[in-house]
Amino acid sequence: MVAGGVGANSRLREKLQNLCVENDVKLFLPDLKYCTDNAAMIGAIAYYYILSGEGLADLSLTAKPVVNI
Repeated sequence: MVAGGVGANSRLREKLQNLCVENDVKLFLPDLKYCTDNAAMIGAIAYYYILSGEGLADLSLTAKPVVNI
């Protein structure tokens, strides 16, 4: 099963479909209209953090992705 914003990636959908056919695995893909990201949810929670006085990180915060393979 694929869900969320990543499910809208056409190349990923194609690759998964091919892999599932090759391996006799049933794949569940939602319609594209249901493949959304969570940006609105993040914005909403940020609003409540600001209202509560917790504030947000300053501009010195940087992303540090980690890939574990």
